[in-house]
Amino acid sequence: MAAGDVYELRLNWLQANQKLATVMHAVQHDGDGTGDGRTAVLGVWGDNLQVPLLALLSSELLLASAQCRKIKPTKTQPFFDTVNDPGTISSEALPPNSCYLINTYGQTTGRKGNGRMYIPGVPRSAQNNGRILSSFVTGLQTWANLLNNVYEGDPSGFHFKFCVYSYADLTARIIRISQLETEIRTLRSRTVGVGA
Repeated sequence: MAAGDVYELRLNWLQANQKLATVMHAVQHDGDGTGDGRTAVLGVWGDNLQVPLLALLSSELLLASAQCRKIKPTKTQPFFDTVNDPGTISSEALPPNSCYLINTYGQTTGRKGNGRMYIPGVPRSAQNNGRILSSFVTGLQTWANLLNNVYEGDPSGFHFKFCVYSYADLTARIIRISQLETEIRTLRSRTVGVGA
C-alpha cells in the first residue's frame, strides 16, 4: 500500500425493491500504510461520512452494504461491509431515479477533472416542486464539503483524499470543490448506477 493507490468505494442501496449504487473514489494521499487499504477506506466512510449522510435520507432507503476494492495500480477483489442501515428521516421517498446530485471538481481545469455523485433516497419532505429546501441544502453541502478533507484510515499510515478518477487515462484528481445542485435530478433510467 503506497501513496497514489486508488480505491473504489461502492455504496449499495435498496429502495422499493430496486438495487441502486453510488460510487466514490479515494486516493492514498501520503504514507505507506500497513494492512489492507480496503478496510481503511471502509473505516473512513463509516467513521466520518455514513451517519451524516443517512441523516438526510428517507427511511425508505436502506444502505445494504459498502464495498471497496483497489483499482490502481492493480485491481483487487472487493471487500464487503454489510451495513443494513436505513435513512433516518421518516418521510416517503421520491422515486429511486430522483436523486441529490453533487458535482465534484478536481485540482485540474477542464472537464476531465470533474465528476458527479448521485444519491438516492430523497425524502419527499426535503423538496418543494423539485427544489431542495434550504435546511437540506445546508446539511447536504456540509456533507459534500467533507469530501475535501484528508482522512486517516485505520490501521494508521493510510491517509486518503477523495478524488475524481478517470478510467480513460487512469488518473486520480483530488477533489478541491464539492458542490450540491439545489434541484432534484431525475435520471432517465429507472435506477442509479455509477456516480463519481
